[in-house]
Amino acid sequence: MMPMTPRSAFHHHCLRRVLPVVAVGLLIACGGGTNTATDSGSGTSGATGGAGAGGDPALEKYLSDHFEYVSRIGGFYIAGVDEPSLTPDAPGPNGRVVFEQTILLFSSYVDQDDDGETDNPQFVQSLGTNLVFIVGYAPFLEPHESAIESQFNRYAMSMKTDEWPFVAGYDGKGFIVTGLRSSMWRPEPFNALWEESFHTITEAYNRGDSNWSFEKGSVLSTLMQADIDAGQYDIEEQNQLEGGNYDWQTAVNEYVHQIWAIHFSEQADVLTDPQQAVVDHMKQTSGFPMAVNTAYSEMVALKIK
Repeated sequence: MMPMTPRSAFHHHCLRRVLPVVAVGLLIACGGGTNTATDSGSGTSGATGGAGAGGDPALEKYLSDHFEYVSRIGGFYIAGVDEPSLTPDAPGPNGRVVFEQTILLFSSYVDQDDDGETDNPQFVQSLGTNLVFIVGYAPFLEPHESAIESQFNRYAMSMKTDEWPFVAGYDGKGFIVTGLRSSMWRPEPFNALWEESFHTITEAYNRGDSNWSFEKGSVLSTLMQADIDAGQYDIEEQNQLEGGNYDWQTAVNEYVHQIWAIHFSEQADVLTDPQQAVVDHMKQTSGFPMAVNTAYSEMVALKIK
């Protein structure tokens, strides 16, 4: 069970969140795919297969009542509004652009072979049982984060487009890194949507696979500790900036994301031995998304609104 950590500021794009654990079995082994669903039509809970299966009518109504755009992949809902992003201080793409890239990212994460079918429907369903992803300005999202958690027992991951950078056309590459030495590091340019969506995936694994625990003594935690002990990685600077509130579990989760981002950019040769072991851990997790197809065009998501 994950320890509870408070929501607070997104210091240097580091997530801080309370994460209630919903008691469901998360089946990680790859299974048969779902049927492809079109990106139109109403997502009814009566669907028997494909992206239309596994919806929650009450949650679907809530999101449809409050958000301009709603889609789902199986039972996992993604919702957004049309507020323009700030990048970070000037108007950028409208909310629909951010929402559509969110759909693309999650679709690619769960369909790594790009065949239009989710690779592991059980994982997708458990993702939806535990989490929702919402896009918009922080003042608009925050009441809905609380309502979704209290009313539907799901944690609302978010992309706060008035606070965190969004880069249209970002492909996760094109930056140079000489090594991962601090929790403060992010790619430059940085698209926070990639990080937030990736964290949603790792949070789902964390809830259902003991090998994805972020607790001290876990596989991933031990690797980060080894890096710290060797003087190769630092979390204290960030902890001081956050007044001593940069908790260990969040640090491990961030460490995993940073390593994934560097590996994705094809610069894994700069990683330390413990960091390389984290890459191996991800690769050894059946179905874990090591790739993103930025030109993904299959309709694995069902449009609700």
